[in-house]
Amino acid sequence: MSDKHKLKGNIITPLRIIENGEVCFENGVITYVGPQRADGGCIVTDYGDRYISPGFIDIHVHGGGGHDFMDGTPEAYHGASALHLRHGTTAMVPTTLAASKEELLRSFSVFERCRDGFAHRNVQAQRVQEHFLLVKLGRCGCALAHADGGRVVAADDLLTRGLAAGFIV
Repeated sequence: MSDKHKLKGNIITPLRIIENGEVCFENGVITYVGPQRADGGCIVTDYGDRYISPGFIDIHVHGGGGHDFMDGTPEAYHGASALHLRHGTTAMVPTTLAASKEELLRSFSVFERCRDGFAHRNVQAQRVQEHFLLVKLGRCGCALAHADGGRVVAADDLLTRGLAAGFIV
């Protein structure tokens, strides 16, 4: 039996919808997206005038499959990544919660250690969902701060560490 598959229908792309288009994939990897071509020995599924999205990109996800990125463990990152990939998420951005500086730094650290080793390659960056405050510092101007357990603390090193590692704030 062929490992080549073709899905026919209206294809959703970032720029337009390709009417009567197709998505071809082999061994789980998309090999073509565009207007319909000859079938060439593929297993064909025709969805008629229904819509097909070649992959879902989730830019705000906290975990999945019983895993939470704030658990701060490689197992949480890998487990959630695998679950989302199995269900069609081809790229995702793990998102933290509003948390203490220590919890955020732990999450950054695990992400940095795991980032290049994701077997599923669907994790792209990390989003920091945080409540930052602009605090007035007398005549000196303002500084970015972060609420940590009811206290307001300077956020400069937290932001510097996150931004240096490629996190999205």
